[in-house]
Amino acid sequence: MLGTIIGIEENSVLVKLSVDLTKVQSVINLYVKLDDGVHTCVGEIVDVKEGIAYVNLLGEVVDNKFVFGVIAKPSFGAQVTPVKKENVKAIIGEPEFHGLTMLVLPTSVMLVVGLAYLDIPYKEYLKYIWKFVLEVLAASALVIALVCIF
Repeated sequence: MLGTIIGIEENSVLVKLSVDLTKVQSVINLYVKLDDGVHTCVGEIVDVKEGIAYVNLLGEVVDNKFVFGVIAKPSFGAQVTPVKKENVKAIIGEPEFHGLTMLVLPTSVMLVVGLAYLDIPYKEYLKYIWKFVLEVLAASALVIALVCIF
């Protein structure tokens, strides 16, 4: 067990660590599973100060599938266990979309975490990204048309 939950604020959980993480080079990309027997959430440790880890909740496991966003937050009695980096994909899964779709749909872990970290609403992101996607699609169609002609 990594520690015990001492506080829950909006989309973050404060964990009193029972292990020393100060010797870890970087706490970025350290994932934890918070399981209280009823709900299982997955989060990323974003900071460690004075023996307290600040965990940003990414999503929860529902019917053995990872779902972005947390509806039911973990309880104070939840088990907090680290998730090995190689097991993160097994929990979060591989997105089924590829290429340009990953720029628009919120299935990309990096996109969702980046927007959450920068506090940018998804609607605001879409307001600007649709122009870029349209330009890339037009440029791709032009290149394909030129290749077909020659």
